[in-house]
Amino acid sequence: LSTQAADAEIGGNSQRALTLAERAIAADPRDPWGHYNKAAALTMLGRTDEAVASFAAAEERYAASDIWGRSVAIYGGAHALSQAGRCDEARREFLRYAAFVRERDPRSADLATSATQAASSSVNRNTSECGCVQRWPKKRKKVLSSESR
Repeated sequence: LSTQAADAEIGGNSQRALTLAERAIAADPRDPWGHYNKAAALTMLGRTDEAVASFAAAEERYAASDIWGRSVAIYGGAHALSQAGRCDEARREFLRYAAFVRERDPRSADLATSATQAASSSVNRNTSECGCVQRWPKKRKKVLSSESR
């Protein structure tokens, strides 16, 4: 179900992605990918507070050793805030992401830090996004949840 939710999101069907992600969470609430996919769908639906909460739920469910999973959850929350024009909160989360990945991925940390430093606190009137917005990749990596393997 998590993979189907990711596919729906990649295909631009955020409402279907949300439905599938919620079903994935019901099937296995401990699987972080259901929460991550729910958060991504909520972000695209403009439901920022719920998205940030779901990214946090995903982050806490990744194993401590799953640095990549935890980092994409932190980044996702920062991105959701940025897309919503909540620049100060987004900057704090992008800086938290940078601190979290700095040791293993200094280039990504530097990019996140420089984007927040270069951005003004004003919001783009055309998109409601912060100047520090970091775009989602066109295609996110597909992940398999435990129930779909």
